[in-house]
Amino acid sequence: MSVADSVGISSVSVPDFTNPESRSVFVAPKIVLSKRMLGNEDLLGTVIQDALGVVLDGRLRNLETQLTRKVENAE
Repeated sequence: MSVADSVGISSVSVPDFTNPESRSVFVAPKIVLSKRMLGNEDLLGTVIQDALGVVLDGRLRNLETQLTRKVENAE
């Protein structure tokens, strides 16, 4: 059994970039990790939460600034 098989990595199809008419499609490796291997951590939830935090942080700060200005102008 290979290392790839032991962690559940499926096969990968790599496109032929030298041929512009190639219909090859890149398929990302599918990695299946058991909860035992992850120590029962929800890594996907953590990654998504971190990504949303990075993306939304600036926008939320701008929105807060705009709301503060509108309140000040309304008073």
